[in-house]
Amino acid sequence: MLNLEYIDLIGMNTLETTDIESMFCGCRNLEFNLDYFNFARVKNSNFTNTFYDCQKLQQIEFQALYTSTILNMDMMFKNCYNLKSIKGGSFDNPSDSTKLRSMKEMFANCYSLETFRPDSFYINRAIDYTGLFYNCMKLKSLYFSDSLDGTSTQYGNIYKEMFYNCKELESIGGFQFVGNSPSDTSYMFYNCEKLREAPVEFFKIVNASNMDYMFYNCKRLTSIPIGLKAPARTYSKYNGSMISMFENCENLQEMDLRHMKFYCDEPGSLFGELKIDKMFSGCKSLRKLDLRGCTITINAEVIDFLKDVPIDCEIWIDNYSTKYWMQQHYPEHTNIIYSGT
Repeated sequence: MLNLEYIDLIGMNTLETTDIESMFCGCRNLEFNLDYFNFARVKNSNFTNTFYDCQKLQQIEFQALYTSTILNMDMMFKNCYNLKSIKGGSFDNPSDSTKLRSMKEMFANCYSLETFRPDSFYINRAIDYTGLFYNCMKLKSLYFSDSLDGTSTQYGNIYKEMFYNCKELESIGGFQFVGNSPSDTSYMFYNCEKLREAPVEFFKIVNASNMDYMFYNCKRLTSIPIGLKAPARTYSKYNGSMISMFENCENLQEMDLRHMKFYCDEPGSLFGELKIDKMFSGCKSLRKLDLRGCTITINAEVIDFLKDVPIDCEIWIDNYSTKYWMQQHYPEHTNIIYSGT
């Protein structure tokens, strides 16, 4: 099908269709208008790889895509390098009994995607969002129509590389989270150079086991209010990792980690090792680090928690044990402010 250049979809009846996996996969020369393809009629279906590598597909306008009846949308538009806009219609979820479980790399490598403006964008009950907008380097804004719902799994949803390398992305509206904590947020906003505000105030990342490079190179961020709404729970129970989580956030001025519990037992023990290497590396503008309400139980020989925090940064704490721990391991940090929560 590599040489297929045109297909007429007018009048195509998809009412009884249940599987369109890889339907147009690899049709690199195919030019078609998806207006004629009634996604809303495709029920209980698998959309995996449906338009994978359709390199001449430039625009999508459709009436509705009922995510409540779809099982899988993995790599649906992956490698559609010339896809510029998705607008009109809706990614609609009219019921709470959605069957959608995975959207891995749905728009990955859509390098030219600039406009993503469906009338609504309901994808709230999926479990795996890995690489959803991976390498969408020209995408500037997104808006989610509902909170992402983590109650669909007891193990936590996966957001790894969700907005990886979205260099032009400035804002993400409506991005909230309810339910269980996600299990993996590593590389989630990696290299989102123009992101002005981190949409994490209501995002419970406190039990994610992997947050490596989550905000790496988010150069425009000035504050990240992670701790403001978070409950007093541990970041990790088993081999947690926060390596380079805020590395190269060069304009980050305030970091709110209130009420977080950084816990690590001895290496090789039941709880494993909490890795925080280069967590604040390159955060040269950091002026306030709020650790009030935090519990820090760390093997200092394993982790160098404040190694890259600027010397003149204010470190706010509210208990003497933390102050004593800092004085023992970081005597160069003298701008420690003792205050209530």
